[in-house]
Amino acid sequence: MRLRRGLAHLLAVTVVMSGGVVGVVAGTATPAHALNCYDGWLRSDANGRYVSTELNYTGVDKYMLRARRTGSPGAWEQYEFCWGVNNNPAQVAIRSKANFLWVSAELGYGGGRYGMLRARATSIGPWETFNAGYGLRNIKNWRWVTAELGYGGGLYGMLRARGDHYGPWEHFSNSGPSLTG
Repeated sequence: MRLRRGLAHLLAVTVVMSGGVVGVVAGTATPAHALNCYDGWLRSDANGRYVSTELNYTGVDKYMLRARRTGSPGAWEQYEFCWGVNNNPAQVAIRSKANFLWVSAELGYGGGRYGMLRARATSIGPWETFNAGYGLRNIKNWRWVTAELGYGGGLYGMLRARGDHYGPWEHFSNSGPSLTG
């Protein structure tokens, strides 16, 4: 356990220093209580905005994650990062503290919503598992998480696991939750 925390801490420091996003992936075989979880927030480096869980949206957009909050993070911008999914210190699952559901990449959606991140899952599986490195990648489709800055209106800043390469829209920062506890 101590070695896993040490490795996760080393990886998190590397990710934060490189401007990446910290993420945790957990498999359904790993109970959430066995993971190392820490509270924090995400911010898109491309637009400087905090990632929010859209609680007032309905239909397919309900609980969508968007990089849209200016100022300081509020209740909708709080997340729990759980390291050690699948017993891998580089994998993370993310739970919204606004609705206490796990963040999923919607890989069954087509078109402009393919890979949309939504806080809607009650358990952790491949769609809810992300590999942390100098960016954040979903382990099911191996695509980079992107903030959609070309979208307008209520879709501006939507997070999607759809990037083929790591570019400016795939840069995120986090609050640097302590991994030493």
